[in-house]
Amino acid sequence: MPFHIVYGDITQMQVDAIVNAASVSLKKRPGICAAIFHAAGEHLLQKACRDVGYCPPGKAVITPGFHLPARFIIHTASPGWFGSIHNARRILKLCYFHSMGLAAAYRCKSLAFPLIFSGDYAIPRQEALKTAVASIQLFCSSTLPWKSIWCCTDAAFMSTPFGRMAVENHKYLKNRSFKRKREPILR
Repeated sequence: MPFHIVYGDITQMQVDAIVNAASVSLKKRPGICAAIFHAAGEHLLQKACRDVGYCPPGKAVITPGFHLPARFIIHTASPGWFGSIHNARRILKLCYFHSMGLAAAYRCKSLAFPLIFSGDYAIPRQEALKTAVASIQLFCSSTLPWKSIWCCTDAAFMSTPFGRMAVENHKYLKNRSFKRKREPILR
């Protein structure tokens, strides 16, 4: 199963579903969430989110992709980083597991994640990337028929020593591809 870490505009990814770092109320927030709402069609996505209503921390819900290339948007909620690495890591892992489980339930074969909760929710980027890679690796060790999973982050982070190390040295990513895209992630 191809697994890629890229930087680029998640709203333009040619995948079955993209993941939105959502609030529990599923209302539009700054950052990746706002970019997804804008690209999908704000009024359509707001109505769909109102119809769903609520997403508990660590869980995931799904809406149509509307004007996005992706068929679906999977919204996952986190309470954010409050200094407790263990609680944040546990909830972040649940966000990945529930998002991938929901994608599988809807027969998605390709999925794109942003580096969820590393922006306004303030989970340190190094911790967010470590948790993303470990969670995706664990979930994909099953026999699910994934074509690809993309973990999108921004160019500034991928140019740091930790970002390069995550791509070059992580056991699961060894011999996997790292594609650089020129478009910046919308914030």
